[in-house]
Amino acid sequence: MSKRLEVKSRKLEKHLRGRGYHCVYVLGCTSSKRVAKIGIARDVASRLSDIQVGNWKKLYVFRYWWAENARLSEYIEKSVHKTLKKSVISGEWFRERPEFVATVVEEEAKERAVTLWADDGLDSVIDAFNLALPQPEEKVL
Repeated sequence: MSKRLEVKSRKLEKHLRGRGYHCVYVLGCTSSKRVAKIGIARDVASRLSDIQVGNWKKLYVFRYWWAENARLSEYIEKSVHKTLKKSVISGEWFRERPEFVATVVEEEAKERAVTLWADDGLDSVIDAFNLALPQPEEKVL
């Protein structure tokens, strides 16, 4: 990720958290391609850090989406849990590829008419919120 995109991302996340937005996220495990966790959080990086402390295997954020509030995030999370109930390992952990779980999240949101903004769609989110972001510095010669 470029430095400019990192600045945009941090500013956007602060902006969204400050307005009550929450994330639905999918975590993966580097030692197993068929393990995924779904959850919700206001701060995905912090949540990953909390979960990693109690897990001996290396975890990573596969994908996350912003929802307008905690209630909508929970709604999508519970819907995905119901859809994947036959794949539960324990709690929020599933014996499925993170790619598949991410697809289920998007399908559940679409089916329930819940708008989610993807983590990789920063430009559309920035435009939607009309954020004033720092411009690249110009070098003076």
